[in-house]
Amino acid sequence: MADAAVRSLALGLDAGGTYTDAAILDLAGGQVVGWAKAPTRHDDLTHGLAAVLAQLDPQLLAAVTVVSLSTTLATNALVEDRGARVGLLLMPPSPNAAAAVRWAPRRLLPGRLTIDGRELEPVDHAAVRAVVAELLAEGVESFAVSGYAGVANPVHELAVGALVAEISGRPVICGHQLTGRLDFVRRAHTAALNARLMPIIGRLFDAATEVLASVGVQAPLYIVRGDGSLLAVDAARQRPIETILSGPAASVVGARYLTGLDDLAVIDIGGTTTDVALVEGGQTAVGDEGAVVGSWRTSVTAAEIMTSGLGGDSVVALLDGGARLAIG
Repeated sequence: MADAAVRSLALGLDAGGTYTDAAILDLAGGQVVGWAKAPTRHDDLTHGLAAVLAQLDPQLLAAVTVVSLSTTLATNALVEDRGARVGLLLMPPSPNAAAAVRWAPRRLLPGRLTIDGRELEPVDHAAVRAVVAELLAEGVESFAVSGYAGVANPVHELAVGALVAEISGRPVICGHQLTGRLDFVRRAHTAALNARLMPIIGRLFDAATEVLASVGVQAPLYIVRGDGSLLAVDAARQRPIETILSGPAASVVGARYLTGLDDLAVIDIGGTTTDVALVEGGQTAVGDEGAVVGSWRTSVTAAEIMTSGLGGDSVVALLDGGARLAIG
């Protein structure tokens, strides 16, 4: 369009488990001026992004001033139990305290703090080196480190994380970098899930950055978080757990914008999951207890969205002579 260069345009991308979508919004007029859809290929995330951008007007793309990316890839990966093999390194107050952490492979390390962060036992560097070598031999691709009271004093988590990164050269995340909640078990699960997602989401961000540059989009890239707010792409690479429910959260924001309603139910049926949320008084409730995806309750702040592993591409089967319904 002739006046594209003087317009303020936003590009929205959504990388779903089944389709990748794109839309260009005229920020001044509030009108969608271009949109496209293409299948998502999990073996080549660049393909879907390139396919949707190829369908859009190059003049409009050149005038884009901001890009936001929402995705269900993190949510789908957790629901489908996919992702990197993660080694979880725990520093609990006692061995019994780690019994509720349901993650494998994991190792317990010396290094204890009081609940207010005072040191009771220092980090044992030799023990860290030994367990990292063991986990690498087991095929671990990334690491998560979580210690009791790490949010009160992260010194132990930081020391172990730095040593793991030095030894292994693999992605490492510490529990205190993701949440300030005191729940030791939930924080450990959150750190492990984040480490599982880092390679998957990192590949998506690499693909998006590459494809946007190839079509002349120079605008900054932001990622939609699970509460509907935006996160800089470099921060999202380290904290991909914050993108769980990203796609559904964007759907809620979009549904309210398109309907103009303050009270509505939003049901987003994708290829892999179905997500349901309520908007009351113009606001989507944000869960105080942390987002739940599949069988995992995390420490991540996100919109209150119910996610089920039932989507358009799900296989539905009757088992036990029709007595039991299986979805997968």
